Amino acid sequence: MQVMGTYRHTLDAKSRLAVPARFRDVLGEQFFLLKAPDKCLFIYDEEEWHRVTEQLRRKSATREDRNEQRRKYADVYGVELDKQGRILIPPELVEYAGLKKDVVVFGCDNRIEVWDSEEWEKILSEPTEDEFDDIIW
Repeated sequence: MQVMGTYRHTLDAKSRLAVPARFRDVLGEQFFLLKAPDKCLFIYDEEEWHRVTEQLRRKSATREDRNEQRRKYADVYGVELDKQGRILIPPELVEYAGLKKDVVVFGCDNRIEVWDSEEWEKILSEPTEDEFDDIIW
């Protein structure tokens, strides 16, 4: 899966989010929604999720590794689109990511990120080095 682009949407009163049509085409029938770093949510298609879990499986030698696995798996939800192309975001994930009404759905290569719109604007306004210096054109 490779996804790109930024879309602005709103959560309805039941915390349902319309997934952009471009993303729906690549996600398939079932995909995975989970807590992610930086107070956002990640969405992975089934194939990419299996790659992520394979990395987690390889790290289980110590108790700390196993506890990390437990924390990561505790808030993963298998989700499906409803007939209107929406997903239901569980209350725990809405709270974790601070999602209010306005959200940003962003394609970031092998995953989709879901951000509260205000938090996304903060990310975009953070000063950075020349962000294109490391790209070979």
